[in-house]
Amino acid sequence: MILPHQLIVQEDRSEPASDKEGNGPKDSSVKTPTGPKNPKLKRIIYQITKNIEQGSSLSRALQVYPDVFDNSIIGMVKSGEAAGNLASTLNRI
Repeated sequence: MILPHQLIVQEDRSEPASDKEGNGPKDSSVKTPTGPKNPKLKRIIYQITKNIEQGSSLSRALQVYPDVFDNSIIGMVKSGEAAGNLASTLNRI
C-alpha cells in the first residue's frame, strides 16, 4: 500500500546544488520535491492533483483509486479534513 505523503514528495538524494557563485552546496537539509519514478503513480498523482485543483477534497480524490488507497487511509484523511488538521494527520500516516 502506498501512503499519500510517499506519493507527493520524495527526497532528492542527488548532490546539493551550489550557490550562484559556485561556493559549494546550499543548505543541504532542504528536500527537493521529486515525482515518483513509476509511470502509473505519476498518472495517479497527476489526476489527484487535477481533481483537487477542480475543487475536490483530498479524500474524495483518493477514493478514485481504491486499489492504491485503502479505506483506513481515506478515513484518516477525511477525519483530518473535518477537524482542520490535515497536515498533522498526513504526518501521522
